Amino acid sequence: MRGTNVPNVAAMEQTRMLAHTLAQNNDPKFQNSKFLQFVSKMSRGELIFDDNQVKPASGDWASEFQQQYNAGPSWADEYVQHDGPDQWASEFATEREQHRSVDDQWVNEFSKLNVNDWADEFGQQVAEGAFGESTGDDWANAYEE
Repeated sequence: MRGTNVPNVAAMEQTRMLAHTLAQNNDPKFQNSKFLQFVSKMSRGELIFDDNQVKPASGDWASEFQQQYNAGPSWADEYVQHDGPDQWASEFATEREQHRSVDDQWVNEFSKLNVNDWADEFGQQVAEGAFGESTGDDWANAYEE
């Protein structure tokens, strides 16, 4: 919404609510009134307030876009021209190589742990009844009830 006049947006929203309310009046005279037409145009953004005057909105968004497009290269064009995807890929690979030693260090440290120890310890605790007498069946029975 760059370049949008905030009071105009607020006025448009207010007139949108007003147009909705007024459109509920079924009187044909009112439905064809210039006032309702004016409010409807305001609600659609066809008319705006500028310097305390009602003016037609500049609906020439296509030419505004074309001007911005013709103004020069976008950030994407600059990226491709200057940095390029190859440079990004090489930076990524270099950084990955620098951090590989940290990753390998973690893997080596974890593999030194005897993983079966905690599994055996858990099995022993279950066998000794450390978790009580309830089993999965008890939970299922309680749920069924």
